[in-house]
Amino acid sequence: MSPVVVSGLISVESSGDALLYAKVKATLTVPSTRSLVPVTLACDFDFTEFYVDSKAALNRYDATDVVIVAEDGVIDLDTAVADNLLLQIPMQVLSPEEQKAQTMPKGKGWESPAKVTNRQTLNQLIHVLLS
Repeated sequence: MSPVVVSGLISVESSGDALLYAKVKATLTVPSTRSLVPVTLACDFDFTEFYVDSKAALNRYDATDVVIVAEDGVIDLDTAVADNLLLQIPMQVLSPEEQKAQTMPKGKGWESPAKVTNRQTLNQLIHVLLS
């Protein structure tokens, strides 16, 4: 992982709740989900989180807001940045060569489906894997 560059602000609302806004830039090296070869993943994103002092304060926010109860009144910025970096890693990571390839991997007696197109196909695939 490259050095992580973070800029942002924390403001304290009149209620005592804290608002964290941060912009994060970093380059991660993650394994390809197909071959496990290292893949460089550039990250450039921002996030907003609210910090409150008790669970009772959670009802002041919408369900879509990220609200965290700060233990002992402490906001752990390292954890906030690390958690949000992890959320930036996609479910499928492919190397540039794998992205260009027109064929899916296959082996002795098995092959990857190009794409699971519907629930029935997915259920059939699960059945084959479990049998």
